[in-house]
Amino acid sequence: MSYPLIDPVALDLGFIQIHWYGLMYVFGFLGGYTLALYRIDRGLFPIHREQMSDFLSWIAVGVILGGRMGYMLFYQPARLIEDPLSLFYVWEGGMAFHGGLLGVIALTWIFARKHQVAPLALGDALAPLIPIGLTEATLKRLKKHENGMVSLIPANQNHHTQIYPSHRVTIQGLFVGLLRFSG
Repeated sequence: MSYPLIDPVALDLGFIQIHWYGLMYVFGFLGGYTLALYRIDRGLFPIHREQMSDFLSWIAVGVILGGRMGYMLFYQPARLIEDPLSLFYVWEGGMAFHGGLLGVIALTWIFARKHQVAPLALGDALAPLIPIGLTEATLKRLKKHENGMVSLIPANQNHHTQIYPSHRVTIQGLFVGLLRFSG
């Protein structure tokens, strides 16, 4: 099966290139933010609308910094020790979901304590927004496939890098279920 080759650069302004991969992060954060505001208006979030933009910044830092740190610690520890500044070489790629998750958990806890909100209540309110980020992650994985980094069909090895046909349906089902039963 062949897949279309899509240029990784969505927009080239000459002095700066905007990549599809980066746009997926923007879409994920904006989608989560929009849903969070909707849930705040329904009384399903323990913070106010004014605090949400601040909290979004914390989440973005948690995802990006945690994801990058997780990648370097789990997959390139020798390079990190040899060149600690490589942690900031984001243009080289390398993010780990589990690092981003740990980053968001840590910064959600700190944010909650700083704003005198119950950390677990804030985490519970945040949970229904996660499928939006996972959908964004799936789109990034498709982009990785287009760059030849990931296979989309099951293989006998490296199953953690595969996308199975049910992945999208699972994320959508999780999203609908979390919204339905979250309040």
